[in-house]
Amino acid sequence: MADVQVEILTADMGGWVRVYVENGQTPADLATYLSHTLTSWGRDHPHLRFRYAVPVNKGGATVELHAWYDQVHFADETNLGKNSTTTRK
Repeated sequence: MADVQVEILTADMGGWVRVYVENGQTPADLATYLSHTLTSWGRDHPHLRFRYAVPVNKGGATVELHAWYDQVHFADETNLGKNSTTTRK
């Protein structure tokens, strides 16, 4: 059996992420690779929390994953959280 090489991509759609194969032959256990890729993407974005994920099937096999997320951490863009001094008069 020949090894199948496949490139799995992620696309952040702003509120949800798409995990998919660009082109090429897909392995029989593609769903496992898609799941691992989604998990890795989630680890790379710790400020996001997945709400739910759904498989996209074609011919009875999972060919994509779509996962919706919430942003749970927002960066402090003000000087209030930094070491600053306040002056009162």
